[in-house]
Parts: sequence; structure tokens; C-alpha cells
Amino acid sequence: MPFRKVKGEAPYQALAFIYNHMMSHVNYADWVAYLQKVFEKFRHSPKNVLETACGVGTFTSYLEENGYHIHAIDQSEMMIQVARQTNISSNTTFQIGDIRTFESERKFDTILCLYDSMNYLSTKEDLSQALAAMSAVMEPRGLFVFDVTTVHNSLNLYDNTEAIEETAEFLYWRRSRYLRRDRIQINEFTIFLKDGEIYRRFYEKHKQWIFSYHAVRSAIKSAGLKLVGRFHEFTLDPPEKSSLRVHYVVQKPLYLEKTPRNV
Repeated sequence: MPFRKVKGEAPYQALAFIYNHMMSHVNYADWVAYLQKVFEKFRHSPKNVLETACGVGTFTSYLEENGYHIHAIDQSEMMIQVARQTNISSNTTFQIGDIRTFESERKFDTILCLYDSMNYLSTKEDLSQALAAMSAVMEPRGLFVFDVTTVHNSLNLYDNTEAIEETAEFLYWRRSRYLRRDRIQINEFTIFLKDGEIYRRFYEKHKQWIFSYHAVRSAIKSAGLKLVGRFHEFTLDPPEKSSLRVHYVVQKPLYLEKTPRNV
């Protein structure tokens, strides 16, 4: 079988086309059920939802089924292109957008950034910038729900591991490693996508920064937001050392605190 090599520089340039297959193990209904449990705990009724890092819109479609009106953004042009092709609901709009720089005249009572997408922010400054941008488009008393992956997750599931899968339409090979000193999770993908009688080859390198609790808490505070919940994976219990995922619930105060003036 002949191969023609084509570079895929940006993350999700090729992965967008096989993303749903790779994520087929994810129970999106359970994610929605957990979000609803979080909303109930904080007596929150979402009306206008901003979903950041929405990917190809699979989770978006599950949110739509629960009656949410959603504005969904993703930094990847290819992911948004696929999302628009596969989601035609009038309750959702898709837009190319970066969580660090997103601006909107419309304000949202609920903001989501799910499945460790926040870990794609590469510095503490990026993290602070993202939280500040979300604060700017959030209604007072609105909630921002996001999750992060952990060092325990990287060390136990993704350090020096690999996976390969082949179907009639594509083949991918993932190689993962964790850089302990830099707290960076590396995932490299070699992807072959069938195009007629040939396969196009793509290579993507994904980096996820494993932020400490101190870094996340500091960024939340600098954005003028309040941390109201921090939970062990899919529960309302405090995180544990063995947590593979930690969920954060952040609220925008009715009145932002001001720095007191000197007298």
C-alpha cells in the first residue's frame, strides 16, 4: 500500500477526524449527570452556557439534549469545522476561539472547560489569562466548572506507554511519556488517514502541563474569582492523592473585591 507523507503541525489537525473514535470509551451521559449534580449542589440553573475547548462538539450534543443553549468555542479550526458539520442544532453556535483571549458582549451564567482541556495551557501566565478572560464574560454569581488531570494520572497511566489501533479508514499510534521535572505530559500521535487508494501521514505532538493546586488557586484569585468547590473525580468529595482528575467549581462574586485605598 503506497503512503504519501503530509505534515500535520497543529494539534488536532488530523486528530479531529478520528477524535470521536478515540474518545468512544467516554461516557458523556455520565459527565452530564455529574455536572447536573454539581449544579444542584450550588443551586445553579444554567441558561446561557459557554463551552470552551468544545472539540468536535460531541459533549455539546449531550448538553443540548438537556435543554441548554450553548455557545461553543475551540482553538482548533479543524475541530470547529468537524463540529459544525456534525451538529446542526439551533440551540448551539460554534466559533473558533481561544480561552485566553475570548471576548463577548454576551455574558454567560455557566462556563465549562472539560476533560482536562485546561492542561493544554502552557504556563501559569496562560492559566491566569484564561481565568481572567472567563471572568470578563461571566455573569455575577455565574459558575465556571473545569477539571485538570493530575501527576498521579500521568505517572500511572501515561508514562512510557503506547497504543496502536487500525480500522478500515485510519491507523494511529500514540506514544506517551511524563517529564517529571517540568511537570509536562507528552502525547505523540502518528496518524494515517485513508484518502482513496493512498494513506496520508500526519504527526502531532500534544503537551499538557500538570498544574499544582497552588498554581490553580493563585490564578483563580488573581482573576477576582472565588473557588467554591474542588472535588475528587466525579464525586463531591475532596480530592485525594490518588485522584486521576480533579474538578474545580469557581464563582464570580456579585461584586468584585477592590484593593483598599491607602488613607
